[in-house]
Amino acid sequence: MATRDCKTGKVRNTATIKPLQSAHNSLRDAKAEDSVKGKKLPAQPGQKTNPKIKVDSQKVCNEKIKAHQDGEKVLDFSAHMEAVRPCFNKFGQHEPATVRIKNIITQYVGDRDGCGIEELIKELLQNSDDSQATEIHFVLDKRTLPNSRVWKEWKSMQGPALCVHNNSVFTEKDIESIQKLGVGSKSIDPDKTGQFGIGFNVVYQLTDCPILLSDHKDICMFDPHLKYVPGACDERPGGHVDLQQDTNFAKLFPDFMAGFLRGQVSHAGSTIFRLPLRQPNANSQICDMTFSPPDVEAMEATFQSVEFRMFLHSSLLFTKHLNQVTVSS
Repeated sequence: MATRDCKTGKVRNTATIKPLQSAHNSLRDAKAEDSVKGKKLPAQPGQKTNPKIKVDSQKVCNEKIKAHQDGEKVLDFSAHMEAVRPCFNKFGQHEPATVRIKNIITQYVGDRDGCGIEELIKELLQNSDDSQATEIHFVLDKRTLPNSRVWKEWKSMQGPALCVHNNSVFTEKDIESIQKLGVGSKSIDPDKTGQFGIGFNVVYQLTDCPILLSDHKDICMFDPHLKYVPGACDERPGGHVDLQQDTNFAKLFPDFMAGFLRGQVSHAGSTIFRLPLRQPNANSQICDMTFSPPDVEAMEATFQSVEFRMFLHSSLLFTKHLNQVTVSS
C-alpha cells in the first residue's frame, strides 16, 4: 500500500516504513530502559497495591510499559489466586500412621511370631543408653487406675502398663526425633544404636498409645489411631503438653498423672515411659497382641525368672553408659 507525503508530494511505500518504525521504537525503548536502571518505580495515580504482599523495593524494566492502562484495570495475580484458592481440595498419596507402624513392625519382626519381650526390652535399653542414662528401671504396673479424673477418650487406657524409667531427660532435639517414624536419631547418628529409630516402634506390639513424661516438664503422647488424645490428626497423630505453661493440667487430670508412678520414682531429671498394655477389646489396626489378666501375670513371671535376669545382665555388656538395671512390679 502506498501513501503520498502532504509536504513533498512524494509517494511512500508503507510496507517498508512500518518495519523501520518498529526497529526505531525498539531501539528507543532499549535506551529508555538503560536510562532508568536502578530507579524505583513510582506509584501510578490510582494504583492499588495488595496489602498482603510486602514490597521492599521495585525496579523499572521499561518506563514505556505502564503498570496499568488508562481506564483499564490490570489483573492482580495474587488477588486472583486468593479468589481461586478454595477451588483446591486436599489431595495426594497418604498412608495412615497405623499402616506405617504396622509395616515397620512387620519388617522388624520378619518371619518371627512377634519380637518377644526380650527384644523389646533390648530396644528400650539401647534407647536409654543413647540418651546417656546410667540407670534404668522397668516396672510392670498391674494396677487398674481410677478414670474419673481423665478426659473421656483416655478412660480405657488406665489399665495395666509397662513403665520404663531412666535418669536422663529429653532435649528439644529428642522430642523432634521421636516424632519421626523410622527417621530418628538412629539413622542420623551411627554412634547411637537405638534411640528413637525404627526399633522404638516395637513398643506398639504392647500398646496403641505410648506416653512419656520427661523432667516433669514435657508430656508426649502418641496416638496413631486418632482416638485417645484430643486434637490428634493425620498430620500430628498425638499430643504434647508443656507442664510449665499448662500449670493446671496435673491438677485437672490427677488420675492420668498417677500413671507415671508418682511417689514411686523421681520425675525431676528423669524420663518415664508408660506403655498401657493393649486390652482384648481394643480393636487395634496395628497389632493383634492383647493382654488379658493371665497374660499380665505371665509377663510378671518372665520378669522374675532367672533367665530374664541373666539376659539383662548380659545386655549391659553392650551399653556405653548404662550400668544399672532394675525390674519390679
